[in-house]
Amino acid sequence: MNPSQLLLRWRFMPIVLPVFDYQMENGLFASTLRGIGYRGDIGNFDYSASLNYRPERKSKDLRDSQDKKGTLKGMGNVKASMVADVGLGYRLTDYLSVNAQMNLPLTEDKNGNSMQLGMDASLLQTDQHQIGWNIATHFADSKYMQTYYGVTSRQSEKTGLKDYKPRAGIYAVSTELSWRYGGTDGWSLTTKAGVAQLLRDASKGPLIRRKTEPGAGLMVAYTF
Repeated sequence: MNPSQLLLRWRFMPIVLPVFDYQMENGLFASTLRGIGYRGDIGNFDYSASLNYRPERKSKDLRDSQDKKGTLKGMGNVKASMVADVGLGYRLTDYLSVNAQMNLPLTEDKNGNSMQLGMDASLLQTDQHQIGWNIATHFADSKYMQTYYGVTSRQSEKTGLKDYKPRAGIYAVSTELSWRYGGTDGWSLTTKAGVAQLLRDASKGPLIRRKTEPGAGLMVAYTF
């Protein structure tokens, strides 16, 4: 769940997307979700680095205070960028781990950097069932905050919105509960439900229509 998407009013919008995830035994992986990269571990530590993609934000998708689309085109589009995802985790017990992840743009660096600190807990693990819980705190630099939550003087002139310069730092918290059911035939079913909450300056900007966003997902996978 990406808190930077909490700019639109929440709506139930079912979307079906194919997911490809290939993991090699030597740690290399290629995935439509994780990008292309490497994951390894040393003792209780695990680490990863990958090349990924941060999608474009189109101004025509933003909603004004009347919940109408298309009236804030003066905000301009936020261009998509290639990013480096760097992660480091530490396993505290067999059931609990902590992690840090950074999202660093390699192109369009003016869009800014983001980071999250999280904790993952394994609530149940059997041959067929896995239940997990995650909680994370999200941080960003001033460029990221201005790009996704701020309004420049030029954007203000074009849209009528008030100038807004949010500060760097903590901007959101999120939590997610997941359940995976897998058989011996290679098929598995994963369901997820979570919520993200904007905080501090990110929650007060003129672009924000909703501070809290629930989310849910269902994934059917085949492993071979």
